[in-house]
Amino acid sequence: MIKKELNFKDIPSPIVVFESDSFKIWDSIKDENPDFIFGSSLDNDFAKEINSCNLTLSFPATDMVVIRKCYAGYNGVINLLEDTFTQLVTHS
Repeated sequence: MIKKELNFKDIPSPIVVFESDSFKIWDSIKDENPDFIFGSSLDNDFAKEINSCNLTLSFPATDMVVIRKCYAGYNGVINLLEDTFTQLVTHS
């Protein structure tokens, strides 16, 4: 019933790639030309190369010190929003 009321076929579906080789992952991401990358600090140079924002969410996190910050739960969502908007503001 909900599916009939909402036209889900107009919503683009995400592209999912299962790969362990970083270079193959970066090649598939480069084809999509994203504006934002949620990854690790290993993705910083790649994000700069394609003129994209990068937010370090996973380890290794060599560009930040994490003591109490997390992205899980209510406070985590607020942390994620703050960090995402900070990256967007500083990138432009």
